Amino acid sequence: MFEVVNRPHRLIMATTSSTPNGFTLNTRTKMTFQEHGGKTRMTIVQSNFPTPELRDYFRTTAWPGALEALHAYLTKEALP
Repeated sequence: MFEVVNRPHRLIMATTSSTPNGFTLNTRTKMTFQEHGGKTRMTIVQSNFPTPELRDYFRTTAWPGALEALHAYLTKEALP
Protein backbone atom coordinates (compact mmCIF):
# COMPACT_ATOMS: atom_id res chain seq x y z
CA MET A 1 0.00 0.00 0.00
CA PHE A 2 1.38 3.40 -0.97
CA GLU A 3 1.47 5.78 1.97
CA VAL A 4 3.16 8.72 0.25
CA VAL A 5 3.55 9.51 -3.44
CA ASN A 6 5.38 12.79 -3.89
CA ARG A 7 6.46 12.83 -7.53
CA PRO A 8 9.27 13.00 -8.45
CA HIS A 9 10.91 13.13 -5.02
CA ARG A 10 9.65 10.45 -2.64
CA LEU A 11 7.69 7.22 -2.41
CA ILE A 12 6.77 5.43 0.82
CA MET A 13 5.00 2.09 0.87
CA ALA A 14 4.01 -0.61 3.31
CA THR A 15 4.29 -4.17 2.03
CA THR A 16 3.26 -7.59 3.26
CA SER A 17 4.99 -10.66 1.85
CA SER A 18 3.97 -14.25 2.57
CA THR A 19 5.61 -17.57 1.91
CA PRO A 20 3.87 -20.90 1.24
CA ASN A 21 4.85 -22.12 4.73
CA GLY A 22 2.87 -19.29 6.36
CA PHE A 23 5.68 -16.84 7.20
CA THR A 24 4.54 -13.22 6.83
CA LEU A 25 6.82 -10.19 6.60
CA ASN A 26 5.51 -6.63 6.99
CA THR A 27 7.98 -3.92 6.01
CA ARG A 28 8.00 -0.23 5.20
CA THR A 29 10.06 1.06 2.29
CA LYS A 30 11.06 4.69 1.69
CA MET A 31 12.49 5.65 -1.70
CA THR A 32 13.89 9.08 -2.46
CA PHE A 33 14.93 10.37 -5.86
CA GLN A 34 17.49 13.16 -6.33
CA GLU A 35 19.06 14.66 -9.42
CA HIS A 36 22.79 14.03 -9.32
CA GLY A 37 25.04 15.00 -12.21
CA GLY A 38 22.36 14.61 -14.87
CA LYS A 39 21.24 11.26 -13.47
CA THR A 40 18.83 10.20 -10.76
CA ARG A 41 20.10 8.91 -7.44
CA MET A 42 17.62 6.55 -5.80
CA THR A 43 17.96 5.84 -2.09
CA ILE A 44 16.03 2.92 -0.60
CA VAL A 45 15.50 2.39 3.12
CA GLN A 46 13.47 -0.66 4.12
CA SER A 47 12.63 -1.22 7.78
CA ASN A 48 10.77 -3.47 10.25
CA PHE A 49 12.72 -6.67 9.63
CA PRO A 50 12.31 -9.21 12.44
CA THR A 51 15.97 -10.32 12.33
CA PRO A 52 19.31 -8.89 11.20
CA GLU A 53 19.76 -11.96 8.97
CA LEU A 54 16.57 -11.25 7.03
CA ARG A 55 17.47 -7.57 6.75
CA ASP A 56 20.90 -8.49 5.43
CA TYR A 57 19.40 -10.92 2.90
CA PHE A 58 17.32 -8.09 1.46
CA ARG A 59 20.34 -5.76 1.45
CA THR A 60 22.75 -8.19 -0.21
CA THR A 61 20.48 -10.34 -2.40
CA ALA A 62 16.85 -9.28 -2.81
CA TRP A 63 17.31 -5.58 -3.57
CA PRO A 64 20.36 -5.98 -5.84
CA GLY A 65 18.50 -8.66 -7.82
CA ALA A 66 15.35 -6.54 -8.10
CA LEU A 67 17.31 -3.47 -9.23
CA GLU A 68 19.29 -5.53 -11.73
CA ALA A 69 16.03 -6.85 -13.21
CA LEU A 70 14.59 -3.33 -13.35
CA HIS A 71 17.71 -2.07 -15.12
CA ALA A 72 17.51 -4.93 -17.65
CA TYR A 73 13.85 -4.16 -18.31
CA LEU A 74 14.40 -0.43 -18.75
CA THR A 75 17.46 -0.81 -20.98
CA LYS A 76 16.21 -3.92 -22.80
CA GLU A 77 19.39 -5.76 -21.77
CA ALA A 78 19.40 -9.46 -20.95
CA LEU A 79 19.99 -10.52 -17.37
CA PRO A 80 23.31 -12.35 -16.75
